[in-house]
Amino acid sequence: METFSYDKEHINQLNTFMKHLEAANNSKEKKALFEDYKKTIRSVTAIDLFFTEFYGQKTTKSMADIKQTADKFVNLFYQSLESKLPEYTHRYFFLCIEENDAVRSLLDTLKSSLKKDTLLKSKSTIKKTLEKAADINLLFEKRENILFSSLEDIVPSSMPLKVLWSLHNDGRNIRKKLLNLINASPFDKDAFQTLIGEYYFLIYGILQKHELILLPIAHQVLTKRKLNLMVEEVFDHGFAFITPKPPQKTRTKDSKSSDSLFDCKTGYLSMKQVGLILNHIPLDITYVNEDNKVQYFNDRKERHFPRSPSIIGRLVENCHPPKSVHIVKKIVDDFKQGRRDFAEFYIHFKESYLYITYYAVRDKEKTYKGVLEVSQDITHINALSGEKRLLDETDQMYNRFADYYDEVFPLNSEKVSFLDTQLKAEGTILDIGCATGETAIALAAKKRPIKAIDLNEKMIELANKKDMNNIDFSVQNMIDISENNIYSGIYIVGNTLVHAKNEKAIKQLLESCYRALKDSGKIIIQIINYDRILNQYITSLPTIKRDSITFERSYDFKETNIIFNTKLETPKETLTMTQQLYPIQSKELFKLMRQIGYTKIKSYGSFDTKPYVSDSSFHLIVVASK
Repeated sequence: METFSYDKEHINQLNTFMKHLEAANNSKEKKALFEDYKKTIRSVTAIDLFFTEFYGQKTTKSMADIKQTADKFVNLFYQSLESKLPEYTHRYFFLCIEENDAVRSLLDTLKSSLKKDTLLKSKSTIKKTLEKAADINLLFEKRENILFSSLEDIVPSSMPLKVLWSLHNDGRNIRKKLLNLINASPFDKDAFQTLIGEYYFLIYGILQKHELILLPIAHQVLTKRKLNLMVEEVFDHGFAFITPKPPQKTRTKDSKSSDSLFDCKTGYLSMKQVGLILNHIPLDITYVNEDNKVQYFNDRKERHFPRSPSIIGRLVENCHPPKSVHIVKKIVDDFKQGRRDFAEFYIHFKESYLYITYYAVRDKEKTYKGVLEVSQDITHINALSGEKRLLDETDQMYNRFADYYDEVFPLNSEKVSFLDTQLKAEGTILDIGCATGETAIALAAKKRPIKAIDLNEKMIELANKKDMNNIDFSVQNMIDISENNIYSGIYIVGNTLVHAKNEKAIKQLLESCYRALKDSGKIIIQIINYDRILNQYITSLPTIKRDSITFERSYDFKETNIIFNTKLETPKETLTMTQQLYPIQSKELFKLMRQIGYTKIKSYGSFDTKPYVSDSSFHLIVVASK
């Protein structure tokens, strides 16, 4: 690790200049200062700033004061800093600069919004750009977790890194405010124009500081081996707006760890098994030792808060945004002093509801050994009601039926055309009960981003194996939808709705869909016409025949529900299944939808838009708006 040398007289002059400039009251004073300290200004290096009183570890300046003048000083020293940029040869730096340039290209599309006369015309384009700008967070996360952690024990002061992290958070917060403003009615054009200008110059300034200050210092002090590992880590995080080719892995692990044994009174595991288990439990775990340094985190694919190997050995206070550091310090201090052993928080984060807990780790003698931080996504758990037992017969049968689904129910082009026509608005579409995904894939081919969910894991597994673009297939119960104002359209077809067990469950689902829709978004529902089924006491549906496969369907009527019986015969096997359905009728469904707030409710008897006739239509198709 390199120890930075510095010219004490030069730093003293720099300190004096910065103090005088901050106190200067008019342009005449400033001009005189620039002339008196011309030589000092022109000789500033990136590392000099870390030695100044203004940005030093013992600075008396508040974070707000430092951020207020940060751009002024960087711009003032720009010529000197820019003239001293090194000749980069390592891929890490090329990746950083390429990603910065991609972010700048995105920001440049916002330039038109800085003009009042074009703001309203380009409102839709600006909104899309701001939504896309969420990926800038990938860049911020990599700098915070990889670059910052690699430098903070080397540079003379970590204050500039904390300032940059705080500026990153400002960027995140301003983007959210801009989206709130652009979605608000009435639209405050003046407030939006002011804030978007602030956002534009903030992000540009952050990228400039990365390139003029942090990257040159990293080039000076980090070894090639360290930079190689950092390249691997940035690929683990992902990139904003670029798709570079991944490197070959160079990170090696101690081979002894896989041969050793974890042995205790409750059993034994190889260390390889321990690692696999820790990476598969549905929790984010981070262990901070008694010296307040991060010693371990599990490497789950779905981590809520990103972690990189570079944070190992990092002080825990440097792993959190500046605004929350005091809370972390208080918890750790309370644990050390024995004042408490547990702390908990629960927050809405992106589309998840997280439960975050901290546990004091103590040995048998009650000696403090560190902190265990555990995060869990409880969105699904929070919405559970009733009970569901281990894989039941229906689940097993659905798993087996999934292999024949596409043959029994081939893609219906008339249905796809109907959905395509009705869901014209731009934005993401939600497919509820997507089965093996054929309908979603057909709609996605028309350049529509789609989230498609189904309760059966095998169905989703098969869907994910198909060629697809713009689709996120995932296993999810339809009653667990928790998003707000996300989708331009939602469709629930294939008689999926009536798999909800009763009217209350159907209402809950329709309410969740209503919240998840954007204003003026559409919902499309297609079920069997239960007016006809119940009024005419129809006990079976037509048998479906496909080559060597037959699919028989019949009903048993109960007091408020019906039992749906199916029999699938194939050359290899015969599958029988029974399910309880709630046969909601048209008037009941329309009443529920009006109560929830749906408008412009229309009904059809088939996907060719024939009118719905309760006594004769095979289907009931409903289209409504939020």
